[in-house]
Amino acid sequence: MEQEDLARFSDVLNHRRSALVELLRKPSSCATAGPTEVALTLLEELDSALERINSGKFGTCSDCDEGVGLDHIELDFTTCVCLGHYSDAQIEALEKDLELAAKVQKSLLPSEVPTVKGLDVAAHLEPASFVGGDYFDFFKSAKGDAGFIIADVMGKGMAASMLMSNLQASLRILGPEYEEPHLLANRLNQLFRFNVRLIRFISMFLAYYCDASRRILYTNAGHHPPVFRRSSNANVSFLNPTGPALGLVPNTEYRTAEVNVESGDLLLLYTDGLVEARSPSGEDYGEDRLAAFIETNGEKSAHEVMTGLRDAVSTFSNGLWTDDVAILTIKVV
Repeated sequence: MEQEDLARFSDVLNHRRSALVELLRKPSSCATAGPTEVALTLLEELDSALERINSGKFGTCSDCDEGVGLDHIELDFTTCVCLGHYSDAQIEALEKDLELAAKVQKSLLPSEVPTVKGLDVAAHLEPASFVGGDYFDFFKSAKGDAGFIIADVMGKGMAASMLMSNLQASLRILGPEYEEPHLLANRLNQLFRFNVRLIRFISMFLAYYCDASRRILYTNAGHHPPVFRRSSNANVSFLNPTGPALGLVPNTEYRTAEVNVESGDLLLLYTDGLVEARSPSGEDYGEDRLAAFIETNGEKSAHEVMTGLRDAVSTFSNGLWTDDVAILTIKVV
């Protein structure tokens, strides 16, 4: 395993060990023996993983001394057996699980975009493999405003998919309870920072649209800045982060920003697979090309902008998409 990866695992595991120790020191956090026993077991596993890092055995198969793979370690830091030592029956079962996971993930995504008063909405998601870590969804806020989210788990594959499914379930439960996006982001961060078995974080852009006041309230948790285009002058700007990615900084407070909108304004949300799509020469599509495309094509419908952008990036990269890609286009009508 590369030293950079080992250093990253060490930092995250040490950080989460400290958070777990702090949790155990609070009497109110463990009302019964059960949760205390679970926490102590997790603490032992963290200590064991840190010892393996120090001894050079972390990420190494206990049977053959080969690497077990970053995806498996990031899914569960206690993994110590590589796929090469799975039986044929275990491999077959794993393949069936992957197929089932792909079907489940597809069924959890919105089957169609909602009809939202005052908005024209289009969406697209394309995983790079069976399952992925990109996600978008729609919900209602506590005030009844239209809520929408786009998010991206660091990495791709099964580990990213499982964490994204957790986010989706949490959002469906918690989304209708909060009136402002930063309060919802704070709550989600509190939930994910104690998931000690996962070594990933989630970037997320969360927003509410209020048709009565013609405002978009948003929190950007370390996500690629969405592109906003003013219809009055075709001016393009980016909605930059208002806080770190979920699960990255345990004790943080997000903030809500807002933008006033009018008919014809366009907001494009996307995941990093879009701007990091590469040409055959190795050049990224990048934010500058994205901004130029939106500036030129932003007067079109949400669906036309989305399909046109997909075609433009596909042509640029010669069809070689190597990462999950999600696009959410929102136009004010």
